[in-house]
Amino acid sequence: MKILIPFNHYAQLFPHKNTALYRALRESIVEGRLESGSKLPSSRELAEIYGVSRGLVTQVYEMLMSEGYIEGKPGKGTFVAYRSDQAAGSGSSSDEPLLMSAWGRLLMESGGGAGRREEGSGVSAGNKEDSREQELLGAERRPGGAKAADAGAAGREQTGGVKQVETGTAGYAEARGTGLAEGSMAKTSDAGTAGQTAALASPRARADETRSRSAGSWSADPHTPAGPGSVVFELSGTDSAAFPRQAWNRCLHEQVRSAAFLESPLRDPQGDYSLRSAIALHLRRSRSIDADPDCVAIVNGSMQAIALTMQLLVNPGDEVVVESPGYSGAVRAAAAAGGVPVDAPVDGQGIIPQPWNARLLFVTPGRQFPTGAVLPLKRRQELLRWAKERGAVIIEDDYDTEFRYAGRPLEPLKALDREGRVLFVGTFSRTMYAGLRLGYAVLPPSLVEPFRRAKQHYEPLTTGMMEQRALAAFMNSGAYERHLRRMQRVYGEKAALLRSGLTALDPAFEWMPSEAGLHIFGWWKGGAEAYRRFAAECAERGVFWRAAGPHVRCGERPAACFGFGHLSREEIGRGIAVMTEVLTETFL
Repeated sequence: MKILIPFNHYAQLFPHKNTALYRALRESIVEGRLESGSKLPSSRELAEIYGVSRGLVTQVYEMLMSEGYIEGKPGKGTFVAYRSDQAAGSGSSSDEPLLMSAWGRLLMESGGGAGRREEGSGVSAGNKEDSREQELLGAERRPGGAKAADAGAAGREQTGGVKQVETGTAGYAEARGTGLAEGSMAKTSDAGTAGQTAALASPRARADETRSRSAGSWSADPHTPAGPGSVVFELSGTDSAAFPRQAWNRCLHEQVRSAAFLESPLRDPQGDYSLRSAIALHLRRSRSIDADPDCVAIVNGSMQAIALTMQLLVNPGDEVVVESPGYSGAVRAAAAAGGVPVDAPVDGQGIIPQPWNARLLFVTPGRQFPTGAVLPLKRRQELLRWAKERGAVIIEDDYDTEFRYAGRPLEPLKALDREGRVLFVGTFSRTMYAGLRLGYAVLPPSLVEPFRRAKQHYEPLTTGMMEQRALAAFMNSGAYERHLRRMQRVYGEKAALLRSGLTALDPAFEWMPSEAGLHIFGWWKGGAEAYRRFAAECAERGVFWRAAGPHVRCGERPAACFGFGHLSREEIGRGIAVMTEVLTETFL
């Protein structure tokens, strides 16, 4: 039996034949060219067809079988198990238009940013009233709009570089390491509540607010500065010592020497096209996302993409589904847009799909934040089917998935999307450095123009042109992929060291399995008071970490996130030794 799959195409993209064969088979299955229930060739037959070893084919079949794409039937053979019609998708746009917010519709109807622009400005050409209308769009007609965009501009990436952990409290004032600073959190929340409808004053909203405040009461945030020799398991840190400074500096210096970024400001709010193309190529190779550069938008940190999307799609009182526990920045963005966050429970496999009465979902399927759970294929299909049936949009945050130490990552929702329902958000804060403040969004086709106008409304001219073009050169030269491969080894060794050492704390913590990322998450097994005492004693001895409750909405149960990317092996060992000592002396 012969089947036609794009093996040769992928063999040109990937150096290893097993990867090329895996991608070719997976794409053929997902695209529906190999239909559910169809029989696949035996490993011997497929090996002969494409000139590879039988063992390689067996390995690929086992990978696809473990991920749910195919299944073996004893005595009958191997069959396709995946139903391509179950996925609601992204490659092509749905005939049903997206339901925009009132602000989004006004933005589109006003022609905000469309057409010719005056030299040196991003305002549409015409009379002064047009300019005034653009100002009113966010400041008056959108509840919390202007401040929400400021929050987005503050971005999750502001914690690195300029705001590295200098005191014991500095690192804990940041949300999720690359999140909004505590001051920005308050600013965003105030912006959302100032002009919101009565929906936000509902008993559920008040209960959520009360729960958030009570969670903060057992926060392990230290009250004294982290002095020299302290070990801070901060989430935002990366290994600056291993960063390829020379290669990156060459790219920056080339931009400085050419001074091309000084000649004229870039008026395309989606960002530099060369960087968008480099990102699209990287996503095709690393995420199986068939990204079009025209659908990629460069943002000042991924939080900006989340905030703008919320403003475009959420009307006051609209429900927005968020993971619980999950990233509190998405909750703040929804509230700033006037929406009502709805908690979706998370278990050991990620978010649990439900028939939510909502049209927007925020999810982290690649590595659930903060638990690290990987959403299985079946649930991914259920989410896409829900989005199709509800006419909903899914914001997929690709947080912390670049560095994987075990297992094989499942393709993102965006790669399975066939109807333009998924907006894929990524950032370079974890792979490069937090101070770079560059992220990206891969938009559904129907959302490209609204997003472009929304971004132009707040940023008439694209920012960070020198960094954008330097990053494009860095990626196109192959330096970025080499950097990722090196850091995969570096972070993998640190993750293994930390996870091995944390077993000494098993009596106190329930550790969540994690195959990727730069932090390890654990639930505290005891009560809140015991957790506070343990954290306070460790802080007295110079060891700090992120108390997860106030930041990731864990409810009343204490939990902790231990970030390790920026720490040396010696620091990791010293931190574990102190925590083990405190646990033994105080609780055992």
